[in-house]
Amino acid sequence: MLHIGAHKTASTHFQKTLLAHRADLSVVGCCYIGPDILRRRTASAALGDVRNQPPRLDQIVATAHDAGQHVLVSDENILGRPCPPFIAEGGTLYPQAAARVSAFLARLGCAQVTLALSVRDPLTFLISAHGHQAMAGRPTPFDGFISGIEPLALHWSDMVARLLDCAEVARIILWRFEDYPRLAPKLGSALLGLPDAGPLLAQSAAPQLTGVSAQALVQAQALLAKDPTRDPKRTVRQQMRLFPKSLRYPPLQPFSPACVAQSRAQYDTDWDRLRKWADVTCLTL
Repeated sequence: MLHIGAHKTASTHFQKTLLAHRADLSVVGCCYIGPDILRRRTASAALGDVRNQPPRLDQIVATAHDAGQHVLVSDENILGRPCPPFIAEGGTLYPQAAARVSAFLARLGCAQVTLALSVRDPLTFLISAHGHQAMAGRPTPFDGFISGIEPLALHWSDMVARLLDCAEVARIILWRFEDYPRLAPKLGSALLGLPDAGPLLAQSAAPQLTGVSAQALVQAQALLAKDPTRDPKRTVRQQMRLFPKSLRYPPLQPFSPACVAQSRAQYDTDWDRLRKWADVTCLTL
């Protein structure tokens, strides 16, 4: 099983929950391999640190399979970085998704793999990804962030179809970010292969990431424009503390009510379409 995000769909919360219960999962036959392992390997290789480089991922997976364990690999960065052009370009979500997933699975020597993917309304997806970049120290204007993207032309079914064309992929399990975490018990069963794993996810105390408010963005951008020597990441974080995302300080909403309504209707229609596909399992409440 390969969980590939998507970005901004509570994947970090999901991964932290699994990490907290990794030992418990191993005891009942599930090997969880998350970003803590995958990204450490990448960093070691980039630094040329042969002595401290962890075991190869294909060796870890093979050992787990030989022990009869169900393997869940999870890292949304397999799809690329959480910004354009990785997440979207033109009217296409994750244009490199199929090539990147296929290359990753080929390196593992895996075939007939089940992918797990969470989706969300494309407009809120773009807004959240923009906020993520701001929190990382890149508070660019939203119009510049989505330059070259056609928000109302984005459909997850297009991405899913491309992933199903990968020779290494057998089927895909989908769920909607909007249903998380109420869907946790079903996620435990579907992704971990353990009917009793649901409570581990449902009882997680790990907080979901809090985004940035529109006011915090405005203030940070103004301060950075006035003094370009300021540290962007620190400035954004300071303004987030002063103007925390809440009812009083709502998130950025750059789209008109008509666009929001159209996107939601298209998203619902797209989901209904995916529910009818033979090689796709859509988890619902």
